Amino acid sequence: MIAFFEKDKCDKEGISEQEFLAVFLEAYEEYCDELVAKRKGLSIKGVDGAPNWCGYEYMIWKANFKYFEPILKVKKFKDENKLMEGLLSLCLSPKYGKGRQSLIILIGEYGLKTYAPSLGVLLDDSEVTIQVISAFTKMKDVSQYEKIKVLAEKEKATPERFYAKKYINKVKRTPSLD
Repeated sequence: MIAFFEKDKCDKEGISEQEFLAVFLEAYEEYCDELVAKRKGLSIKGVDGAPNWCGYEYMIWKANFKYFEPILKVKKFKDENKLMEGLLSLCLSPKYGKGRQSLIILIGEYGLKTYAPSLGVLLDDSEVTIQVISAFTKMKDVSQYEKIKVLAEKEKATPERFYAKKYINKVKRTPSLD
């Protein structure tokens, strides 16, 4: 698929890159919906208090890296566009469960701060909280600083608190954010 973009095949086929991305995202969402409907069985059993993963969550998690990361590595797709908006839309849909984690990781890695406020609502979603904090850390975004600070100051040691503290420490060390 990435070759489709790299060799300007969109122009030759008479379709714009944004139109192609829109069709691809629609097909991908249908694929994910089908997985949710058919793959509800246990895929990975959580150990030591970690949550279990349903089959659809694991398959979506893997597919996100397989299909979206190569596209995101192409410079022209790192700006605001249908792809990033489509990924964000998938992230905000709780029906995809923990499968959304990899999308949030990708948005943090390749996204823009423009998308940070939209990710902020997911800080309260226990299935993706850690990945959202990690994305904010990578983007060096402070739009949710106060909310993440509350997580960092919790008494009970949790993975969420660990990532929140890491975020706070990184933000404090970044001169442009003081």
